[in-house]
Amino acid sequence: MPKISIIVPNYNHAPYLAQRLDSIFNQTFQDFEVILLDDASPDNSVDILQQYTENYKNKVTHLVVNKSNGGSPFLQWKKGIELAKGEFIWIAESDDYCENMMLEKLYNAIINKPNLAIAATNLIQVNENGKHLLNKTKYKNNTFSSKIALTKHFTSGTYLWNASAVLFRKSTVQNIDWQWVTSLKFCGDWLFWVQLLQNGGLITLREYLSYFRVHSKSVSSMEASRYRTFTEGLDIAKWILSKHSLSLNQKLSAYYAWWKKLKTSHLDTNSEKIFLIQIRTLFPIPARGLLERGFKILQLRRKF
Repeated sequence: MPKISIIVPNYNHAPYLAQRLDSIFNQTFQDFEVILLDDASPDNSVDILQQYTENYKNKVTHLVVNKSNGGSPFLQWKKGIELAKGEFIWIAESDDYCENMMLEKLYNAIINKPNLAIAATNLIQVNENGKHLLNKTKYKNNTFSSKIALTKHFTSGTYLWNASAVLFRKSTVQNIDWQWVTSLKFCGDWLFWVQLLQNGGLITLREYLSYFRVHSKSVSSMEASRYRTFTEGLDIAKWILSKHSLSLNQKLSAYYAWWKKLKTSHLDTNSEKIFLIQIRTLFPIPARGLLERGFKILQLRRKF
């Protein structure tokens, strides 16, 4: 049985597939299987996937091509995970790429720590041509328990920005609420990581080993919606709070993050009022008015 199952869910990413697949098959860690999935791409993605399947018969265990598009990338995640035989899983998004030691470093970081569910490395955001845009994450070498990871890093957004920089234990997927995950258009990955972390902690590496591509066809670009950030995200925060209580500092941090997000999202007045009530209910804190007024003063100072 392979140590790691690598799932490559693809939709219409033919221009990036060769770089993605080469960065997988050239990893210094080679005890893996590759599961290639295509969600009815209209470009020549399938031809490329078939060629790599032929070239790497000893590594590619599945090539599954949908006859019609499933409508959610997380349906592909689910399909790949059900096919996976490895102890660990890496979902390598088809338009990203990575350094050839990434898998080895992530595996070595988590293999002897059975209490951990996820290992993640820092990632660099690049454009369609691979030009460096910014360092998307700023992780340090840290280990967090399940509770600390959830309450400190996931109550106001996802701490894990891209699946391509993450390795996780397959055993932690057993309690995923797939119906909920696949129903979300914007925050499905956030919910996925949160539910994995119910079964173990998180380790992060400070090295930048993964490259996250942003382009006109990326799911994040198509589905990004300010409104959905609140409708979906606040439900996830509520789910975490139903299982873990926050310290006062954690409440302050989460409240401020949500309030700041709301005040800079330019939603209509009615929606802003509704979401503000939800935020205040979720994160009841003393001196709330002082916090809000302090942020307004900062906004005015920046404006003038």
